[in-house]
Amino acid sequence: MQSPTPSQWVSQRAAADHFGISERTLTRLRNGSTDYGCHRPAVLTPGVHWRRISAFARGRVQYNLEALEAAINERSARSIAGLEVAE
Repeated sequence: MQSPTPSQWVSQRAAADHFGISERTLTRLRNGSTDYGCHRPAVLTPGVHWRRISAFARGRVQYNLEALEAAINERSARSIAGLEVAE
């Protein structure tokens, strides 16, 4: 299997493998999360970062690698910017 180009839409598994994260993490980024009693809103936008490829509400989705990489990088930058620096 050849490596996808960044502008391609790829399966959830291929996107997870490309970024070295779990498929469950992609689902949490797409749907939001209520783990451990705290609500985290969805980070990914339908039609921009992901799209559903079936007519069913729980059908398969594809991810745009280029848009997904930008969203992950932005989220990481915000997380790092919020850290306190020890003196």
